[in-house]
Amino acid sequence: MNRPARVTIALTAALLCGLASSACSPTKEDQVTAAPQQGSGIKDRSGSTRAQALARPLAENYALAGEHYDALNAVFTPLQKAISSGAWRDSGTESEVAPGQGFTRGPELEGDGKLEDSTGADSYYFSVYRTFTPQEPVKELLERTAEEWRQNGLQVSSDDPLGSVRYTATTTDGYTLHLDEGQPGTIALTAYSPVYWGPQRELLRSIAARRDAEDAAKTPGTQFERDPKTKQAILKPGQFRPFPAWDAVPQS
Repeated sequence: MNRPARVTIALTAALLCGLASSACSPTKEDQVTAAPQQGSGIKDRSGSTRAQALARPLAENYALAGEHYDALNAVFTPLQKAISSGAWRDSGTESEVAPGQGFTRGPELEGDGKLEDSTGADSYYFSVYRTFTPQEPVKELLERTAEEWRQNGLQVSSDDPLGSVRYTATTTDGYTLHLDEGQPGTIALTAYSPVYWGPQRELLRSIAARRDAEDAAKTPGTQFERDPKTKQAILKPGQFRPFPAWDAVPQS
């Protein structure tokens, strides 16, 4: 296991399917029911208001979503490497490219809720999840990693939701990190992007269609060898599925 003496975490400013749930979906503790959107001039982390985001062409919102997805993975990769540059396991699904409903992450955007016609959420986020089996005691690794996060300027808190400690950190760029014990003897690292204004269901459908098209075409970089039982892939830090290309589906 490789561990630098001190971690330098570069947190970039956020620019930038399956509908199956995954292990990195928000837990019940994370989910909050929000009131219906009544209109808001509040800007998201990319500087967009709700009205601006929903007025954009789909192709533009799609490109921005891809940037947000890449930015999340750019934050996640050094966090993984700080723990180990070796083999990690993903969640066993291909849903990381699929945006979740923003209001389930809590009231990050004032008034954030469902679209007026109830066809989906008016904001979205991305998440990424990996597990790692260390050679040292899990508790010691969790505590040391949490302390390194504090030393690098992250705000770290802890709770005990399921009988084992979970550390949560927030960054100035609006990312949320969870670190806890997964299966016995493993650690689980999860990161959530900030919440961004945008038509979540429309993006979800567009991303899923392009993901499926790339799968059918066996596009390079999109296929990982998976365990036939767990469906999990073994990936090193920095390995993740590229965001599906817009032109993967021909435009009429």
